[in-house]
Amino acid sequence: MANKRIEMLDLKHLIRLKMRGASNRSIGDLLGIDRNTVNRYVRLIDSLDQSYEQLYKQSSSELAKLFERSSQVEQERYAVLADQFGQLAQELKKVGATYQNVWSSYRQAHPEGYGYTQFKKHLKAYLKRSQVTMRQDHKFGEKLFVDFTGKKLPVTDKVSGEVHWHEVFIAILGASQYTFVQATEDQTLDALLEVMQEAFHFYGGVTQAVVPDNLKSAVTKASHYEPELNRNFKAMGLHYDCVILPTRSKKPRDKALVEGAVKLVYQRIFRPLQEMTFYSLEDLNRAIRSQLDKYNNYLFQGREYSRRELFLSQEQSLLRALPRDRYQRRYYREVRVRKDGYVWFGLDKHYYSVPYQYIDKRVQLQATHRHIEVYAYHSRQRIALHQRSKQVGGFTTKEEHLAPNVRFVKKWSLEFFLKQAEELGPDIPCFFQKIFEHKAHPEQAYKAFMGIRDLSRIFDKERINTACRRAHYFGNYSFRAVKNILEKGLDRLPYEPHAQSDEALPLDESHPNIRGSDYYQ
Repeated sequence: MANKRIEMLDLKHLIRLKMRGASNRSIGDLLGIDRNTVNRYVRLIDSLDQSYEQLYKQSSSELAKLFERSSQVEQERYAVLADQFGQLAQELKKVGATYQNVWSSYRQAHPEGYGYTQFKKHLKAYLKRSQVTMRQDHKFGEKLFVDFTGKKLPVTDKVSGEVHWHEVFIAILGASQYTFVQATEDQTLDALLEVMQEAFHFYGGVTQAVVPDNLKSAVTKASHYEPELNRNFKAMGLHYDCVILPTRSKKPRDKALVEGAVKLVYQRIFRPLQEMTFYSLEDLNRAIRSQLDKYNNYLFQGREYSRRELFLSQEQSLLRALPRDRYQRRYYREVRVRKDGYVWFGLDKHYYSVPYQYIDKRVQLQATHRHIEVYAYHSRQRIALHQRSKQVGGFTTKEEHLAPNVRFVKKWSLEFFLKQAEELGPDIPCFFQKIFEHKAHPEQAYKAFMGIRDLSRIFDKERINTACRRAHYFGNYSFRAVKNILEKGLDRLPYEPHAQSDEALPLDESHPNIRGSDYYQ
């Protein structure tokens, strides 16, 4: 698994932990990533000409591009060195051998290899590599264990009398064992995200890691070594600056602390509530909080301090600060951009525009409570941001997303073309308005005007104005009429009004030009 790629969220966590001086092994344990994978990414980071702080400030898409460029070169260079670790280790055992002269021999054979500092670092890491057993002592501010209790608590409908059973969430700090308990509707992702954030705010800070059981809402795919986390749960961890570290499946010792806490919660909180009736979830949680305060104030057996006292004196100051805003759940969708340059977000039943360059390509939608973000499928670079709309069947459009020709058509209006007509001469605006009145659809008038406007490439503006006056006089409002007048030179000829006779055609058969009914016998 050493060559497995890790997600950008995990890479961000890795960089942040290295900034704090964490070891590669501890990073692997916290992130649930194979330590060889961690070692490979740390080597890549060290080979770059940027500090951890500079890398952490970059966006996920910028990091992806940076690591794609350097990954292949670094892998090849490290593979060459790794093949010689055994031989180099034997060389160091020789009398008079130093890292410096061993590196000199390596560099002569491989001029494109590592410099002395990196060479020494990798070789030392190889020499120190061994199987290490780790103590399971819990450190202050390090881990928060979370789970749902197996038993539920009831809420009675005041009208129907029907009883609804609610899940109960429990969180416990590893070192002080300061405990948080709250009832919730169910174990869905929304409920889990909400109650997790309530726990953070209850403690007034965040631990380095959160250790959940393999909950279906938190873990997409369980694994003994690298469980696959739900994206939203992992993103919440990044938002609160903590690592999500699920317990191993079928390993009860990994969650022994929270399992023991659940038993105590049954005794100290559930049992006093059994004689009470609650008509709302809010009432139930108020009663739980009252019992929880008593529970956290109980003295530890054989000690002179309680969970609360230990938390306040030792652990609270070591928790990381809460972010200014709470995490908002994101909805992820992978869709293809339509031919018209829009994507469909099914939850809102609404269309959102994306840059026309992405037409017919796959993109990823990320929706929060307020915004819709669109990301390129491969680079994960954000290409569009919209305010979320609840208008069913509606379209949200940004003009800069439209193709140039579509953007031009969107501007079409009577006022838009009249402004252009005024620049061509005094007779053209009036003629264009007459075209607009005589056409069945506005777009027919717009296209007719564009044809007249383009005639200025061939004929001077004075002749075009004269042609428009002549066409207007004869009531012929079309592009073709103006064009014919100009091509045949009729605009240079004088014109008089046609004589219009008011005499009606005879209705009898006395006129000499009428054959009469006898003709057809």
